Amino acid sequence: MRRAPGRPTLEELQTLDRLVTDTCSVILANRVGFLLPLTQEVELLAPTGVLLELEGWLMPEAGLAAIREVPPPVADGEPPEAESGVPVDEQVIAAARCRSVPVLSDDLEVLGRAHDEGLSTYTTRLMLELLLLRRRIDLETYVGHKRALAHAIRYAVPLYVAAEEIHWEIRKAIG
Repeated sequence: MRRAPGRPTLEELQTLDRLVTDTCSVILANRVGFLLPLTQEVELLAPTGVLLELEGWLMPEAGLAAIREVPPPVADGEPPEAESGVPVDEQVIAAARCRSVPVLSDDLEVLGRAHDEGLSTYTTRLMLELLLLRRRIDLETYVGHKRALAHAIRYAVPLYVAAEEIHWEIRKAIG
């Protein structure tokens, strides 16, 4: 039985090393102020469409330069340019599926589709928890980022509850 989207175990969060991200999650992490530390903890991969959407939203030094572009999956006999007409959300799912990599998104539809395809899913809030777990940020910084994130996005109840549950497991683990 698979878990619901956004409910990783502490071990999964601790060992997470790379994700395919969508545009919104990068913008949120940047707006809240932890994109750069996040890119130093996990490898963020993004299809071309995401990087095109991010142009003008943030500067390379904010963490954009650390996001690695992944080429589109190529079907038999299909040229790579075929991705140009594919919606960005589909590019994210395809890139994650092709590489067997989890998806980072704050879009319920993207999370649901990724989950339906058997992919692990994470939200920006869970990335904040990851930074706390790995002691990349202290509790005071975490609280400030969490407040800023709460002002930027309202998570669906199941995603919020999953993040709170993992938060308290992290607090027990790190003391």
